[in-house]
Amino acid sequence: MLCVEPNDLMGSLVKSNPTSERSVADIVADVKFALELERAKIAAGDGDSSVGDPLPGAMVAAGFEDLGVYLSDKAVPTYPPYAQDEQTTVIETERRWLADEIGLYDWQRQRRYLSVLPGDHEDAPKAARARVSAEADERLAALEAGCHHSAAGCLMYLVAGRKPGWAEGK
Repeated sequence: MLCVEPNDLMGSLVKSNPTSERSVADIVADVKFALELERAKIAAGDGDSSVGDPLPGAMVAAGFEDLGVYLSDKAVPTYPPYAQDEQTTVIETERRWLADEIGLYDWQRQRRYLSVLPGDHEDAPKAARARVSAEADERLAALEAGCHHSAAGCLMYLVAGRKPGWAEGK
């Protein structure tokens, strides 16, 4: 297991140090697949994972006032010796998701989402599953070897506003 040092990391699309040498083609394929899945999830009526950016405008259009938009400042970084409660929880959750094919690794749900999109998407889930599974295996091996590290951040929003008349039951 080769442990990559933090200064070897490439751009912001690299997920963690073990994946820093992934090919541009693999990274682009993963981004393309993620976008297809997101559009398919919307088309299937299961929600929009990227609703945060347009949400303030939608709330204003719905009559909300005094909007406040906040970003999460929470990350759960993983770094040796992985002794913090949050770190062990995140690591065990990923292991369980991978073993049970749930969460990020729910391949059947991904196929169902893609089935609602026009065109042929039959090979996309297979190729993405191979890449994602290989990356997860590599990440878990790096964790076992004690050389995985990641900031583990993501962008989350809290958008709050006041709907005039709501308190009065209008």
